[in-house]
Amino acid sequence: MKRWYLVRVRSGAEKRIAKIIQEEAAARNLVGKIETIFIPHRIVTVFTDKGKSQTSKKLFPGYVALYMELDDKVREMLNSIRGILYTPGRGREPYPLSDEEANRLLEFKKAEEERVVEVPFQKGDTLRIVDGPFVDFTGVVEEVYPEKGRVKLLVTILGRQTPVELSFHQVEPL
Repeated sequence: MKRWYLVRVRSGAEKRIAKIIQEEAAARNLVGKIETIFIPHRIVTVFTDKGKSQTSKKLFPGYVALYMELDDKVREMLNSIRGILYTPGRGREPYPLSDEEANRLLEFKKAEEERVVEVPFQKGDTLRIVDGPFVDFTGVVEEVYPEKGRVKLLVTILGRQTPVELSFHQVEPL
């Protein structure tokens, strides 16, 4: 019977070990027994002074999730792979997930494509404009639009508070 398991691996080597598991399963004709190899992560958009970039953040560093049928051949294959670590209390056994834990893992898998946006500032912060027609002006954040990558500042121009909408890369915290 197939179910979800967590395998503890060297932190930072999750992708490499997932690839090795896939290659070893193919070499040993165990592809039908290991259906899914998944590294729980989220795509995060980070805004910096150079613009925005997307990175992948692991939700469980040091673990790879496998949907598989665990038998002696699969167990032997997993034990032969360098980089798979011992699991406390279980020796070289993958950790079986309960139905509740598996459902939470599947929610992460479904949300894999969801974007999480990291915003380096919030309402009320004072920012300096570093690009565009208002270079070197300062303003207070009135609103943040994370999905657009924009911020609305109240900038004092000719003695009046004027709302100005700018990209995240056009401003920096004071």
